Amino acid sequence: MNIYFIKLKFCVIFSILLIGLHCAPKGLVTAEYDSGVCGVVKTAPDSLQLNSPCKFMVYGNSRPAYRINERLMRTSIWRTWRMLLFPFYQFYVLGDGIISGINQMRRIPDDGQRERRMVRDAIYDAVRAENADFVIHTGNSIEDGRRPMHLANFLAENTIEKPILNEIPFFQVAGQHEWTNDSAYGLPNFLAIFQQRLFYKIDLSEAAIFILNSDMIVDAAGLLNNQLQDSLFNHWFVSEVYHRDSGWLEKELAACDKPFKIICMHHSPVSFNRQHDDWSHPGDTALPEKRRRLLNLFQEQGVQLVFCGNERLFEHTMLRYTMNDSPKALHIVISGGGGVPLGELTDIKTRVKYLAEYHEDGFNVELMRQQKIYHYCAVEIAGDRMTVKVFEVTGEHEQPVRLTETITVSQ
Repeated sequence: MNIYFIKLKFCVIFSILLIGLHCAPKGLVTAEYDSGVCGVVKTAPDSLQLNSPCKFMVYGNSRPAYRINERLMRTSIWRTWRMLLFPFYQFYVLGDGIISGINQMRRIPDDGQRERRMVRDAIYDAVRAENADFVIHTGNSIEDGRRPMHLANFLAENTIEKPILNEIPFFQVAGQHEWTNDSAYGLPNFLAIFQQRLFYKIDLSEAAIFILNSDMIVDAAGLLNNQLQDSLFNHWFVSEVYHRDSGWLEKELAACDKPFKIICMHHSPVSFNRQHDDWSHPGDTALPEKRRRLLNLFQEQGVQLVFCGNERLFEHTMLRYTMNDSPKALHIVISGGGGVPLGELTDIKTRVKYLAEYHEDGFNVELMRQQKIYHYCAVEIAGDRMTVKVFEVTGEHEQPVRLTETITVSQ
C-alpha cells in the first residue's frame, strides 16, 4: 500500500510545482500578440455575394473545458466497479484531480481537445466537399474571452492545424464564454479577433440570417444591471409598447422580404435541458417576459428557424402556431456539440415539467429530438426549400460522420 501513497505524494509535489509556471491572465489580445492574430473573418457579412443554392455549416460549444469539473467532480466517475475494486485507480483519479485543479487555478483549460479537433476536422472536410459558402458558430468557441492565451489557442487550432478560418468566412455568435459584456477585456478581444459587430444581418438570395447577442439578455456573469439590460433589450430586440422606436430586430425583420428568416443566437428561448433555467434567473424577474416577447416576435414576423448553442448537446424543438388562419411552425435547433464535453440528457419527468411551463405561457412546443452527440448542421437553401441536415461526428474509422436528422422547411 505504501507505493500508492508514494505515487500520491509525487502527484501533490508535482502539482505544487506547477503553480510556479505561467498562468493565463486577463488582458488585451492586441497587447499580447502581434496584429497577425487579429481579423479572423476575411469577408464582411454585407459583402457576401452568393447565388442559389446557398450552403453553410452551423455548430457551437467547441470551447475547451476544465478536466477537474468534467471528471473528478462528476459523481458518475465514483460509481464504477473499477473505482470500487482497484484502490490504485482511486489514487490515480485523485492525483489527476489535483493536477487538473492546479490547471484550473492557472486558468488553463485542459479537457476536450480530442473531441474538439474531431468535430473541427469533420466540419473542415464537409466545407471542402460541399463547397460551403460560410460557417456560423453559435457561441462558446473559447473558454474565457478575457484571456489572450485562450484566443491564441483557438486561432492556432483553426488556422495552423486546420486552416478553416483562412479559407472560408467564419461568423461567430457571442456566447457567455466570449465575455462580450465585459468592456475591459472581453469585448475588445472579441472585436479584435473576429472583427464583427454583435448584431448584424447576412443577406442571402432567398434568406436573411440575423446574428444576435443574447448574452445581453441572459447575463450569467451579472455584469449588466437590470435597468441596463431592459434598455438594451428594448433597443436591440423588442421594444415595449410605450417606446417611440422599435427595436433593431423588430425593424429588420419587418423590413425583410426574403422567403426565409433565420435567427442565430447563443441562448435558446426554448430548451428542455440544463440551461432551461437561464430564462428564470431569480435576480432578473423580467426574463420570462422577455422570452415571451421574443418568441411572439418570431411568430409575428414569420421566422422559420432559430439556431442556438449554450446546451452541450443537440436538440430540436418545434413551436406550432397559427397566423392568419394558416398553420405555421418555428424550428429551434440547439447545436452545442462542437467539442466541449457533452452534457447529460434530462429525464422524462423534467421534460414533462418544462413542456407544461411552455404550454402555460401559451406556446405549443413539441420536443422533436434530443441527443447527447458531437455534431454539426449542414444547411442548404435553394428556391422555396430550406434543408437542415444534422450529422453526428462519431470518430469511428468506418463511419466518422452519420446523418441523424433532416429538417425540411418549405415555403
